[in-house]
Amino acid sequence: MDRRIVTCFLLATVLIFGSAARAEPTRVPLAHATASTTFCAQAFPAIPGAQTCIDLAFDDIDVWVFRDSAATATIAYESRGLYDAGVPPTPLAAKLVSGSLTPAELTELRDLFAASRIGSAAGHCNPIPPLIAVPPTFPQPKTQFTLVWYGKGFRSNVVELGAQFPDLCPQVLQDLYTYFVALSTRLGNP
Repeated sequence: MDRRIVTCFLLATVLIFGSAARAEPTRVPLAHATASTTFCAQAFPAIPGAQTCIDLAFDDIDVWVFRDSAATATIAYESRGLYDAGVPPTPLAAKLVSGSLTPAELTELRDLFAASRIGSAAGHCNPIPPLIAVPPTFPQPKTQFTLVWYGKGFRSNVVELGAQFPDLCPQVLQDLYTYFVALSTRLGNP
């Protein structure tokens, strides 16, 4: 009887530790980006300088890029609509997507990190240029963007960009913002 218990224990140990040895390795993150943006989704009429926003929209993205080129994103979208103009609201919807960066996309991201000196970049600027040829009452797009870069060992840097900062970001930081927004869109629409 004791022999059967010992045999079952040994078999369970082999199964548990044997499967643990074959488990997926932990993914090491390269970057994590989050953005919350408010923007005019539809304007009426479509005449520069005379537009009125008839559909204010909100979107949120949360993107993880890993060193092995895997990527995941959570994307959420909602709009208020304007019933007076016949524009129904879009209820809040969210989706979780995953995929991989192509070698060219991963190289582009690493090049952007190098160009921006991401390990010491300060941020604290606005990545979205203001809209021109719109009335002063037209809502400007507003974003809050946080990028965390994970370097070797325990190195990391957090870069914050957003409409709360008065100065426009240097082009390379605008490009990083655009890269992550475009990546979330590509992952969400394969």
